[in-house]
Amino acid sequence: MTVDFTVRLATVDDAPVLAHHRAGMFNDMNEVPAGAYDTLVEASRAFFVETISAGTYWGWLAVDPATQAVVAGVGLLLRERLPRPDPASGGIVARAEGYVLNVYTERPWRPRGVARRALGEVVGGGAAHGVGLPPPHAPSAGGPASGPLGAHAVARITGLHVNTARFHLDALVEEGLATRRS
Repeated sequence: MTVDFTVRLATVDDAPVLAHHRAGMFNDMNEVPAGAYDTLVEASRAFFVETISAGTYWGWLAVDPATQAVVAGVGLLLRERLPRPDPASGGIVARAEGYVLNVYTERPWRPRGVARRALGEVVGGGAAHGVGLPPPHAPSAGGPASGPLGAHAVARITGLHVNTARFHLDALVEEGLATRRS
């Protein structure tokens, strides 16, 4: 399904929307303790104001052109890395690395490929500014998975909480990028 939306960079003025996405993501996973939702929203808003101002958080927001409503977002938290060998080039690299987080799509816009396109902007935008993304986590030293992985395996491999892994796997299924085995 083709969906009309634009993608733009987040500004400090978007901190309340980003905080809503962050709290909404955890709320959708049933991980927000009773009475803690507003506290999470405010703490997240303060974090986004600080990190966007400092240039250490870059956010991409998908916007409905008809209403100008933000319908999805993806973030990249930057961290400086020490110089290290780069097997691909045979040289040494000393660039910032981005950690993708805060991937969220408002319910009425799921699954229409909105988050996938915003994530593409993150990868392209990071690369355009010399920011690398961490390599994908391999299930073992032997390389990629040889078969299907469930939420517990993905959580163990990536270091995510199992509910977070399950939430993202469910989103991949909704987008048609993965299949569920019973």
